[in-house]
Amino acid sequence: DGNMLPQLANRDDNRNWTGINEEGTIALKKELLNGHGVLAHFEADTSRPGQIATNNYLNLDTWAHYTYEDKRSNHVVSIVGWDDNYSKDNFNEGHRPPGDGAWIAKNSWGSETDYVTNDNGRPIGNGEWGLVDENGKHTGYFYISYYDKSLLDAESIVLSNSLGRDDG
Repeated sequence: DGNMLPQLANRDDNRNWTGINEEGTIALKKELLNGHGVLAHFEADTSRPGQIATNNYLNLDTWAHYTYEDKRSNHVVSIVGWDDNYSKDNFNEGHRPPGDGAWIAKNSWGSETDYVTNDNGRPIGNGEWGLVDENGKHTGYFYISYYDKSLLDAESIVLSNSLGRDDG
């Protein structure tokens, strides 16, 4: 099941970012508190793992992302949490958001902690991306500023492994 949530940003007639939409923020947080996954579109600093970032949106020391320009999205991630007190100082100097707060997201590019091995013994995954865990392994998690100007089209999802199963 899926539900489109109110937009996370207010936009003018030209679709330019004008501020955070409180209704969208509240709706997303409620979905997370109800145990639902939330997908959202945004303009990633790179379009694939291992690519050299050119836009200065992502701080690779803190894994804090802020698209400071009005951009269309090029990637989808799962939002898994939030931190209202996440400091704007964690974002790249010279390109910091106007306030604190960030969504916690999981990138589909994988991580060192998501590696699996195929039948030939080769790893499947894209390690060394995202926040580092207590064992020094990249996890695929990162922060997206509440003020990100590209963040849009949040949709909650509810998955069930019982749908379509024939138990009879």
